Amino acid sequence: MPSESSPQDDRNTERKRRKFSSPDGRNVKWRLYTGATTFRKQDRVYVRPKSAREKGVAGRLIERLNDRKWKLRSDDHNEVLIVYENRMIPILSFPKTENHEKDPLSIIITAATKHYRQLAASQLCPQDAVLEIGCSTGETSEIIWNRASSWIGWDTSAEMTERTMSKHSSSCHRVCQKMNALSEPALAYQTVHQHQPATTAVWMDIGGNRDMNGVARMLHWILTSPFPALRLIVVKSEELVRELSSVPVNSEGILQMDGMEFLNQKRLEFCRLPRHPQQAPKVYSPTDPSLPICRYHNYHKKGCGKGSDCPFDHVHCHMCLEAGHVAMNCTKLTFD
Repeated sequence: MPSESSPQDDRNTERKRRKFSSPDGRNVKWRLYTGATTFRKQDRVYVRPKSAREKGVAGRLIERLNDRKWKLRSDDHNEVLIVYENRMIPILSFPKTENHEKDPLSIIITAATKHYRQLAASQLCPQDAVLEIGCSTGETSEIIWNRASSWIGWDTSAEMTERTMSKHSSSCHRVCQKMNALSEPALAYQTVHQHQPATTAVWMDIGGNRDMNGVARMLHWILTSPFPALRLIVVKSEELVRELSSVPVNSEGILQMDGMEFLNQKRLEFCRLPRHPQQAPKVYSPTDPSLPICRYHNYHKKGCGKGSDCPFDHVHCHMCLEAGHVAMNCTKLTFD
């Protein structure tokens, strides 16, 4: 008979499950994309077209012909094609279920704009609904429009959103807005839920070399917001690639790390307690994205004067979002 597991074994199993999971319990796969890939038989790939007027081809590799060419069976017409390896991009995230809710959540991080746009061309499906955070002037947006069914674009500059929307569109449904999810996380989520409730993919480029704190906070917002259909997050961040380049990977190229713990650590680095509670940014409850965490409860020496009559969250820490303590007593803070 199999022996019963001990409480210690149960705790170890739970820690291992959480290590590779999102807050809602889904399996999360983190990986870096540098453009350098070793292809193998049965790999799914996207073959870049020779010109912008042509359409790329997705399919599965069936035979290597020489050091430059492969045979590929296309997805569209089940044709066998001869393709060049230097035009191939690996398909790293592919939906296995129709609603994506049981699919692993893939997070792909890259440092180069060229690779970021290659991923936009190769990883999307016609049924995808995409949120692009940091759309800038719309160069990556145009690639997404040609491959997805709907798109929401955000930028902190109204001029950038106007320039993006002035570009020619395909049949993709588009909504472009001036928005900063870091300063108004609840409004940001409500906007996505209103226009595109079944968001399946997020593209995020919020400044290239932006400090890790901002990148970590934005990723944390995405992962803790209720997007049940989300299957893919693509991030362009040179700093994040540098931070993760030393993390070991398994045979599939998946980073072996506790992703949420890493984000929390980077999100809290060099944080300072505000001089006045109102100087702290708005942060929302991890259990209710529309409920602000009370800043007076977290930062005032006497706590919140409204006590139990306060309509805001008094359960969670304003800094680390965990329950049971306030930000002034948070042990996870590090200071410069």
